[in-house]
Amino acid sequence: RRPPRSTPSNSSAASDVYKRQPKGSDMARIIDPYTNQEIEIKLDPTISAVQNAERLYSQARKSERGQQKIQHRIMKLEQELCRLDELNQSSDYHIIANILNIQPETLLGEPEMESIRKNELDYGAGIKKYTSSDGFVILVGRSAEANNRLTFHIAHKEDIWLHAESVKGAHTVIKLAGRNNVSEKALIEAASLAAFYSDAKHASLVPVVYTRRKYVHPIKGKVGQVRLDRGETIFVKPRNKIGE
Repeated sequence: RRPPRSTPSNSSAASDVYKRQPKGSDMARIIDPYTNQEIEIKLDPTISAVQNAERLYSQARKSERGQQKIQHRIMKLEQELCRLDELNQSSDYHIIANILNIQPETLLGEPEMESIRKNELDYGAGIKKYTSSDGFVILVGRSAEANNRLTFHIAHKEDIWLHAESVKGAHTVIKLAGRNNVSEKALIEAASLAAFYSDAKHASLVPVVYTRRKYVHPIKGKVGQVRLDRGETIFVKPRNKIGE
């Protein structure tokens, strides 16, 4: 029987040592194929040396498979710990509902949600409001703190989130307000605003990435910085006014 692939090539020498052991031996001295050092191996004296070798190789293969399963479980546990840590760090119902993959209404109930939505009409300092040519509300963050508040405290997970690609800039959100999709006109106008309020504002064309807010996640310890699960890119001219 050939040893498993992960076994060093000089393990055949170890196997030969086993075969040379007389039946009834309870100990064998072999060269460890991993360290080239002589080691003692306990044998079962009731079976042959070859059977002893096969039993030990079988145990080694089971150990390797067990280690792979343990590594997989560790990875799953680390992912769950990250999820729980994100829940523990957040006090925002949008983020909590998104992590738990449930609707915010499930957490708060419809009456309280309606009250919160009314309060959110006042977006606070550092957030500039625009209205697209066809009636979509577009919000632009003007600082790291405002960006963070806009993205993770004001935007709904189904809203459209935009940012100039690969440069510093404003988080920009198109509020869908219950609509399933955004219009192409509103998308272009919001992208133009995101381009203007970025370090690429003087370029003739700027790539702007956009996605649903639910695919945007905060980077721990870095206010206003995010990572995306997915996104698409649109090229637009930077503009700070709607309808130009």
